[in-house]
Amino acid sequence: MARRSRITVGTENNRGVEENRVRHMDYGVQLNKLMYTRLIKGENISLFSPSDVPGLYDAFFADQAEFERLYVQYEQDSSIKRKTVKAIELFSLLMQERASTGRIYIQNVDHCNTHSPFDPSVAPIRQSNLCLEIALPTKPLNNVEDENGEIALCSYLRSTWVRLKAWMIWKSWQS
Repeated sequence: MARRSRITVGTENNRGVEENRVRHMDYGVQLNKLMYTRLIKGENISLFSPSDVPGLYDAFFADQAEFERLYVQYEQDSSIKRKTVKAIELFSLLMQERASTGRIYIQNVDHCNTHSPFDPSVAPIRQSNLCLEIALPTKPLNNVEDENGEIALCSYLRSTWVRLKAWMIWKSWQS
């Protein structure tokens, strides 16, 4: 699902000019069975903005049958904006960038949810750490005191550590 009107998969290759290159950035890309099925059958993949397709984002993690039903329904609705690409072209770009940069990590989100100790209808896995060996269910927090929100502890500790390290560096400059 993408918000832009054109596909940009260029990550850290040496094309472009120095002003538009991003260095040392890692990317996590999530796929599911429907995307692979489209690839195998030589079909297209439609890229939508999540705000234009209600329920599709949540179904992507929690319910693959519902995701496919909604996805096909939204594809058939000509009033919804999308970018349609050949699955082979999208996967080829993804694999070329992965091979040339080594900085793209692929998560098969449906497989991750069916092979975890968590029930995806209750607590779907939506994210992972970058190397994909840790996958914990998360739910967005509505506010800092939200008792129903969930966050992966490793993600929280990492962000806290980065802030602490930045503060320690700043403090050392003050001395």
